[in-house]
Amino acid sequence: MMDGEEELLCPTCSELYDDDVHIPLMLPRCGHNFCKLCLSGCGKKGHFPCPTCRKRHLKPPVAQLQPNIDLLTQVELLKESTLGRCPSHGNLQEFWCRQCNESLCGACTVGEGHDVLKTRLFLAEKKKEVREQGNAILQNVIEEKEKIITKVKNCSLQLLKTCQLSSVTTCSGEDVKAVMNETKKTADIRSAMGSLKRMKSILDNFRSAAAEDPDWEPEEKHQNRRERHPVRALRDECHPNKHKRSRSKESLRQRERTEKENALNNVKGANSPRQRSVSNPPPPENNNKGNNLDGSPLIGLLDSNLWPLRCCVYSDDGRRADLKWEGGRLHLYGLSKEANDAHFMIKMSVLQTLIPQDHPEVFIDATAGERYLGRIYIRLWGHLRRAHNFLAMCMGTHGVSYRGARFQEVFARGIPGECLHAGEYPIRRGGESAAAVLKDLEWEGKYRKSMTKGLVVGAGSGRPDRDACFDICTKSNSVRQFACPFGEVVGGWDVVLAIVGNKPVRQVFMTNVGVVIPDQNKSSN
Repeated sequence: MMDGEEELLCPTCSELYDDDVHIPLMLPRCGHNFCKLCLSGCGKKGHFPCPTCRKRHLKPPVAQLQPNIDLLTQVELLKESTLGRCPSHGNLQEFWCRQCNESLCGACTVGEGHDVLKTRLFLAEKKKEVREQGNAILQNVIEEKEKIITKVKNCSLQLLKTCQLSSVTTCSGEDVKAVMNETKKTADIRSAMGSLKRMKSILDNFRSAAAEDPDWEPEEKHQNRRERHPVRALRDECHPNKHKRSRSKESLRQRERTEKENALNNVKGANSPRQRSVSNPPPPENNNKGNNLDGSPLIGLLDSNLWPLRCCVYSDDGRRADLKWEGGRLHLYGLSKEANDAHFMIKMSVLQTLIPQDHPEVFIDATAGERYLGRIYIRLWGHLRRAHNFLAMCMGTHGVSYRGARFQEVFARGIPGECLHAGEYPIRRGGESAAAVLKDLEWEGKYRKSMTKGLVVGAGSGRPDRDACFDICTKSNSVRQFACPFGEVVGGWDVVLAIVGNKPVRQVFMTNVGVVIPDQNKSSN
């Protein structure tokens, strides 16, 4: 439509004004025009707000409003300029012949063989066809986009799993070389037998991690095609009738020690690389001899200094977030300036598509001085903006996060309604803030719930400058209510109690925060 012609369409239904159905009417208080059909639907109660400016129309009733003659005149001029006049009869060509596929005037329709209708109605039919076909195409586009998003999600998760497998592979290789080096220097049979058990433990750990790779096949399938491998011989010697995959207690203790060391390093502001539990294994031998890869661009992948492969997330402002497989699940840590370098980087907006919006699960690592207390898992109620504000504070997507914040005090200690209070977080210019990063957070009214153990609730009195504050209820009180719970503790309750029991509570810091990304395949099953 040309400039100046848009005012000849009703702003509500987008139909061209006419003197039959879509009669133009002007609202006297604001001067906006609409067709009579649309205003009749708005003014059933006699008064209504203008659909354009919301100024309330009080009187006269729609039925008593006079047509806008000026607009009707302009419509007629438009019809004459666009439809034209019949060259045979000189009348306005207001009809369309389906058979001839051209415009006709009223006199032309008198002849036989014409399947005619008003041009206005024919135009409405074509608009409807365009709308239906457009919606059908858009639906196909949406479905195809969803398929692409699913592929991107799967590719991202597969990349992350591959990086995790590379870490396990590297650690297993270093552990094996360390055991071999220790065994070479021993003359004690018991020490040698202990080395065999450690080898079995390393093998179980490696096989358990490798089994999660969809391309991995148990070695038994290749037994008839290859000679018996020394590692399998070791496995059969230790357990001739068992091939159960399990993580050894030694590996679990090693992982716990590593997590505690990482948490303590974060408290000190250090960003040191992950410490190995074995003592200075010998440098890896150069296994590239004889591969004829000297000078090849692929030689970099065989460089032992490159391994293990690491993946991180980055944001538009240059901050990064670590990604770690812990406890069989993927953990996305909060964005910060201190994240380690990585071989692969995924944009935060891509990872955000993997986070369920209805019930995201976040985590908080707690440390008291040099002592790592453990991790708290909180499932948020995604239908509340207050929950998404808490999620943003755990991910650091708005520039600030709970990372480095401290637990502050215990309210109503030892009695029903006891709560662990926190929420003031460090800011770049120094000091602390408790302001929310999202606006219009819920408070009181229909959001109130009884004080129940495990609930995570808003604790800022509904003030925007205190809306980042939260409480964790540790003792129920059926008599009183919280103003707005937005989640619940689903893991690490012993850690919550350890924080409450630490005196003073302000010595406990949130050394790491983040969100759990569920396995899409497991979630869909």
